[in-house]
Amino acid sequence: MTALNPQRRFAGRLASRHRAALLLVAAMLPSPALAQTEREKLEALPAIEQNGFNLRAAVQATYDSNIFRTNDDVAQRVDDIIVTPTVEARFNRTIGPNSLNLSALAGYDRFVSNGERSKPRFVGRIGGKIAVLNPCTVSPKASYRAERANYGDLNGAVENQQRFSELGIAVSCERPAGIYPKASYLRTTTRNEDAFDFADQTSNIYAASLSFAKPSFGVLQLAVQREEARRDTLGYTNRVDRASVIFDRAISSRLSAHIDVHALRVRPTVPTIQKHDGVGWDVSATTRLLSPMVITLGSRRTVVNDSLITTGYVLQNAYTARLRLPLSSLTEIEGNVERRDRRFRHETITNRSPIDSDRVWAAELTLRRKLTERFKLVGGAGYYNRSTDDALVGSYKAFTVTLGAEAVF
Repeated sequence: MTALNPQRRFAGRLASRHRAALLLVAAMLPSPALAQTEREKLEALPAIEQNGFNLRAAVQATYDSNIFRTNDDVAQRVDDIIVTPTVEARFNRTIGPNSLNLSALAGYDRFVSNGERSKPRFVGRIGGKIAVLNPCTVSPKASYRAERANYGDLNGAVENQQRFSELGIAVSCERPAGIYPKASYLRTTTRNEDAFDFADQTSNIYAASLSFAKPSFGVLQLAVQREEARRDTLGYTNRVDRASVIFDRAISSRLSAHIDVHALRVRPTVPTIQKHDGVGWDVSATTRLLSPMVITLGSRRTVVNDSLITTGYVLQNAYTARLRLPLSSLTEIEGNVERRDRRFRHETITNRSPIDSDRVWAAELTLRRKLTERFKLVGGAGYYNRSTDDALVGSYKAFTVTLGAEAVF
């Protein structure tokens, strides 16, 4: 019996190693849930995002119960149906780590009963990624957009065709693990019609960060950003500095989190606009615990410079809840609820708005039904409610119902 002990010990060690090897192989294989997630992501990619040239044609009809976003106590509501045909061309090409993305959209918002309000809209974008020194890339981008201003901040039958532009570049040495830097520069412009030229703005945004990534830990980022928003008509510039700690982690295949906490510092160049020092954040969590439903909850506090309200800048808190539910491979529902609380920091001598704060609720529900790989129907509804600290100015309620169709070629 004693002579057999070494053989048994050897057999036991061999069996242990065999089990360990099986466990190691199993750990290296993707879990069924993760594999399903990746497959769903691939299936969810629309044809318009595939490599090559794509053309999208769409038409949408929207009933709006309060097109001018007016207060019932001040003016009678005006409702209308807005028919919006759009054509969009896109070209996407990816070759190894390099990519190029081009898009151009033209549309027309046709008001059935208020034809004088009908306006065109244009959007153009170009961007890409260029590999320079592995793993570093350079990503330039530019865009232009022209469209009617949202009536939500005009609150009346007033027209303002806005033009927005962006020009920027980002450099990143991102890698799956280790320490790597990022830096970027972005120049944005907003231009309005003469009656709203006080809101014309040019911003220069500089950002830099240092990240640490580890697959079992996530990505930790230390970042700084300076935004210089200049309003030439009003003669001042807002300087907004942010120093952030950002953490991203996929806790599991069904849960991920994004945490961005930063110090906010606002310094206007004129003494008539109040300074601000405080804390900002951008926090969200996405879960698939009730698969296939995807739920995202988020909260954000930030400074907004670009606003049609005659103000120095805006302190904004936003709270969002989003839901995406695939009912089948052809049908999907998306829902979104958002609450935005804004505090307006006014220039105290001229151009003062009677509104010091407001709260906006927005709830939207969208249903998409794919009829073929290239053709789908879209329907939805929305409810919007704004209340201000002034009993009469700026408050409104509205709801919309939308039906549309789009085809990709």
